[in-house]
Amino acid sequence: MDLSVGIFADPIYLGHLNPRGREEDIHGILRFSQKEWDIVSGSSDLYVVGGVYVRSTLNLSFGLNHYSTRLATGNLLSLPSAVDEIFGGIEFVTERDGVPIGHRGHNGHPYIVPWGFGRLLKHVRKVWTNPSVTCDHKDLSIIITENGYAEQDEGDQPLESIINDENRQHYFDSYICELVQAREAGIPVDGYFGWSLLE
Repeated sequence: MDLSVGIFADPIYLGHLNPRGREEDIHGILRFSQKEWDIVSGSSDLYVVGGVYVRSTLNLSFGLNHYSTRLATGNLLSLPSAVDEIFGGIEFVTERDGVPIGHRGHNGHPYIVPWGFGRLLKHVRKVWTNPSVTCDHKDLSIIITENGYAEQDEGDQPLESIINDENRQHYFDSYICELVQAREAGIPVDGYFGWSLLE
């Protein structure tokens, strides 16, 4: 999380880079001058009105794309790809004790793991949107800017199976339930965009 989200979110919402991000910044691209930090810190401008993104100086929202969850083993990959490096060069798995953590979507993206979404919402609230941690002490809401599911080989399935679409129904039902539970627990989630063919 420090690298895949924090390296982008920390400067904007916290006004600094987390220790892991500083450690991984081998090229020095995030070594900002004080003037640059003054520009970046608290510079979030995402706000949604009537389903339309607008720029705002109100610093009200944290936009979050989420599709699935994987488990980090903590083991370093011997030959990480450029994408693997973004996630710290560590191994991720989709099974625990030989059991899949969720139903597998198209080519493994995504797995249906609603509890991972619920945990992510709590993490985002704790680390980036709570007024006790934000650099300008504002209470930020979360807007889910993308969330959705792709069924394995959907285009090759019979029409009846495609129309019935039980796995996608289960995905949206279970993920939206996690979102509602997060809201009921006091996490301000103020928007949700389901990703689909037509959006």
